[in-house]
Amino acid sequence: MKTMLRLLSILLAVGAISQTIYSYAQDSEPLSIEAEEAAIMRLIEMKQKLDAQGFTFEGSQEDATFPQIKTEEQFKEAFARHALRYIEAIGGQDALIRVIKMPEFTSLRERSEPGI
Repeated sequence: MKTMLRLLSILLAVGAISQTIYSYAQDSEPLSIEAEEAAIMRLIEMKQKLDAQGFTFEGSQEDATFPQIKTEEQFKEAFARHALRYIEAIGGQDALIRVIKMPEFTSLRERSEPGI
């Protein structure tokens, strides 16, 4: 009986481990350097086109490649998201952290919300 309970507990533990690994694998999206690079380029081109025509995001037509971007703030968030994913895809996380710690980027480090 003890052996059967031990075997059952081992099987349940292995099942739990495999289920955990599977759920983490589903949560993480594969990063593609080419896809992130293309997205950044499309965002830059969209911004240049709007600036050249004198439009703002509120007064422009929806962009077919980024229909969710309707405001300047949404553009900035999308650009930052794709830029960070690109840095992650090329393995530049450590370099990013080193650069942010440089003295000329202290404004980025000090942008935390005040405590209560």
